[in-house]
Amino acid sequence: MRGPALLQAPTLLPTATIRGMERYEIRIAGRISPRRAAALGCEFSEVGSQESVLVFAALDQAALYGLLSRLRDAGLELVAVNPRSGAPALHAATRENRDGQL
Repeated sequence: MRGPALLQAPTLLPTATIRGMERYEIRIAGRISPRRAAALGCEFSEVGSQESVLVFAALDQAALYGLLSRLRDAGLELVAVNPRSGAPALHAATRENRDGQL
């Protein structure tokens, strides 16, 4: 009976739909495949002739630094990391509410 219970367990893996995640655009020198981007935990965005653009959703800075370490360990050259435009992050809204500035 151990098998069915395991199959019914909910997954707790983070996804880009979790509220409060920051999304980052990460530029890597050279070309990278969508499969390799997925193995690094990133969404594949585009490939140019000189660099690849990945999108990473991070719960916190530790997750972002973890990805940067994986990129370094894979021997990929980091060109730039920028926050992706969009809705404000949950932690920024929480800070505003705490300070009374809504």
